[in-house]
Amino acid sequence: MRASTHLLQLLCLLVLAGCTTTTSRLRTRFSKEHTCPESDTRVVESGGTVYVATGCGQRVEYVCQTFASTSDDPRTCEERGLPKKAEPPPMAGPKPPPDPPGPKYK
Repeated sequence: MRASTHLLQLLCLLVLAGCTTTTSRLRTRFSKEHTCPESDTRVVESGGTVYVATGCGQRVEYVCQTFASTSDDPRTCEERGLPKKAEPPPMAGPKPPPDPPGPKYK
């Protein structure tokens, strides 16, 4: 009986050691994307699936698609207020037709 108790405790420790939280994953992501050491980065839950990361004079809100326990991928969180993809620059309009070959008269 004692061996099974120790085995169960060891199994629990291994499971807990492998767990990460949304805040820790977002801290790592913020650190990499905003060139700020993790030790200077702070992430707090703002409510529901919204998290706020601050550090090195920067502040970012992340809106996550799922709760912490249902996904290990920090990319399921998007920065609030940022476009999903960069928009291409607007076109300047149609170009005038090229000049015909030959001499030019004024």
